[in-house]
Amino acid sequence: MSKLGVLMRQERERLGMSQTQVAKACGVDRSMISNYERGVCNDIPRNVSCLFVHFTKSEAYQRQCCFECPINMVTMPHLDLVDMHPMTVRDVLIEEFTEAIEALEALSLRNKLVSDELTEVDRMALERAIEQVMDIVAAKDTFFTMIHRYYGVDVDEQAIRGYEKLFARGFATRQCHEQYTRRMPVA
Repeated sequence: MSKLGVLMRQERERLGMSQTQVAKACGVDRSMISNYERGVCNDIPRNVSCLFVHFTKSEAYQRQCCFECPINMVTMPHLDLVDMHPMTVRDVLIEEFTEAIEALEALSLRNKLVSDELTEVDRMALERAIEQVMDIVAAKDTFFTMIHRYYGVDVDEQAIRGYEKLFARGFATRQCHEQYTRRMPVA
């Protein structure tokens, strides 16, 4: 069951916006926003979600929307039960990174290039490392949501700087991504 409608209402109310304002920004009738928020219509079209994120700048909604995308299996849900105090979120992120580092350090895959070469201990260590790295994904998304909410930092702008660093280091090939190219500074 989608949490997007409930989150849409929570974010709209948190920002002090009316359903009419959101409907106008999303190009739909006010009654549709009401239907989404009440769960009468659980299938919020992607274009409406994209417009909602663009209008509200809601990191929480964006994260949940990406989590519910059937293509993206490594995005985690918006962690709505986490205390969003900046120090709590920071501590959770540090804890998850520490656990991931420990799990990765315990992983020894030297000279093991195919599945058949893994022992049962190797498989268990690999599964633990995957689990711990996935926990980082959830913690970093919560961190980004908190940073945006409390400090107004444009996380997408920071991501673009990160993309540039990856391109400069030769780790990734430049891609034509509409959101990225729209926000690129003119040289």
